[in-house]
Amino acid sequence: MTATRTVRAYRKAIEALQAAERTHNRNTDELDAAFTAKDAKSVYSLREVVRKSETALIEALDTACRAHGAYWRERLEIIRPEAIRAAAVLRAYDAIARCTGNTQPEPHRIVMLDVALVKPDALINDDAVPTEQPDSAVLDDLLGCWRR
Repeated sequence: MTATRTVRAYRKAIEALQAAERTHNRNTDELDAAFTAKDAKSVYSLREVVRKSETALIEALDTACRAHGAYWRERLEIIRPEAIRAAAVLRAYDAIARCTGNTQPEPHRIVMLDVALVKPDALINDDAVPTEQPDSAVLDDLLGCWRR
């Protein structure tokens, strides 16, 4: 039950995000060195380079987040028919329980799901795509650093 097309897109987007982070780190290091050396001409041109690499990093993060969402939406669509079948079976279970005289408002379906799903992350994550959206510590740390 894997979504191979979206897995590949996600992994490609993550690789691009990591490359954009490396480039941005390298560019900001060069800008820092120019500031330290008080090389005004280099600072002026490197600011533009860092601004562009920051923009590229923001775009790469956005692409990775969209690929992450697409993967999980596809997984949801893949499993939807099973969820519908499971809901029908659990409804039948409740109806049969009522036939046995069990008229108490017990949440049979919820209890059965809780017992069956011991570790839900292990069940849904067979492609090793994290459940959390991608982020960028580099972007968080260096956002706007070219403006100084």
